Amino acid sequence: MDKELQSQIHVVTAYFDIGWHGRPGTVKRSNDWYLTNFAKLAQLQNPMSILTQESFKDQISEIRGNDKPSWLFAYEDFDLTLAKNIMAWQDKPVQDDLPLKYIFLMWCKPVFIATVYKYHGAEQPSHYAWVDFAGLRHYAVIPHTPIVPQKWEYDFSKDTVTLFSTHDSVRKEDRICGSAWVVPSHLATWLAETFIKAAMQLASKEGFYDDEYVLAHLVKEHPDKFTVLPLGKDNFFGALSVYNNWESK
Repeated sequence: MDKELQSQIHVVTAYFDIGWHGRPGTVKRSNDWYLTNFAKLAQLQNPMSILTQESFKDQISEIRGNDKPSWLFAYEDFDLTLAKNIMAWQDKPVQDDLPLKYIFLMWCKPVFIATVYKYHGAEQPSHYAWVDFAGLRHYAVIPHTPIVPQKWEYDFSKDTVTLFSTHDSVRKEDRICGSAWVVPSHLATWLAETFIKAAMQLASKEGFYDDEYVLAHLVKEHPDKFTVLPLGKDNFFGALSVYNNWESK
């Protein structure tokens, strides 16, 4: 692995077909929709690890190209092991009536990063960043995100997990954004273990919540382990635009 990787943000993303077509009232999402909207994220020059199903491996590899440091983890099928462990709680309420498979997949984000961290062994970047597979679809489309970045560079904390928040004018509250966040490599395993433990405890006592709710819960439980940076109003995907030194170079 190139030494340059150690000083860069290593992006992790994933795509698995769970039959999710988006929330009611939004654009219907298909496999082609996700693959098309991955194109902007695929342009990033950052090292990138992508987890997906074997059936999407070739398409994703072609979109990403072979001119950037990349690792592709392909599986015959996505085994939602977490689901097997919580069948006893399936009568619990689910946030916003979201499909359980969707909830489980959101829970896997920190687990995916921990998987990549384990794979890279002793040669680690300073930070891993989760970015949703279609997370840059609004870039160069709306004012919040005027351009598509070629790289993500920023001096994030080496001691805390960095989350991003925005003020949701519809809900009239500040929300953690699950579409992108950054974790120092040495906290990757801790975050995965702590996140899953909290998510399962919440499920057993209250109900099933998505990743944004669980992350917000962890900020309250472990305030010394998190830094939350603001993105302004109704800016749910703007982390790579607001906190990016690449644009000034």
